[in-house]
Amino acid sequence: RCLSDWSSDVCSSDLERYVLIEFKRPRYTIGRMDVSQAEQYRDDLTKQFSPISVYVLGGTYDPRMLEHMASNTTVTSYSSLISQARQQLTWLLKELGSQANATSS
Repeated sequence: RCLSDWSSDVCSSDLERYVLIEFKRPRYTIGRMDVSQAEQYRDDLTKQFSPISVYVLGGTYDPRMLEHMASNTTVTSYSSLISQARQQLTWLLKELGSQANATSS
């Protein structure tokens, strides 16, 4: 069910998600043990909070390890996260600019 005072894209089911973020140092290379540790934290918390998405954030990682991860686990680097945020901000500013132009016409 979507909330009337929010965008129709934001529904109550979206608001009932939990996120566990494992931060590593920016120069740290994430390994399988780091992902396993974060997934263990998730498993320990699942009884009280569910569903939980896991994000492991660090400097670099071996892309081959992505093949064996759970679907609700994400590994990314700081540079990739910043790049994605920059792209989303650019898109948002463009959308807001086009909406402002449409309103003033």
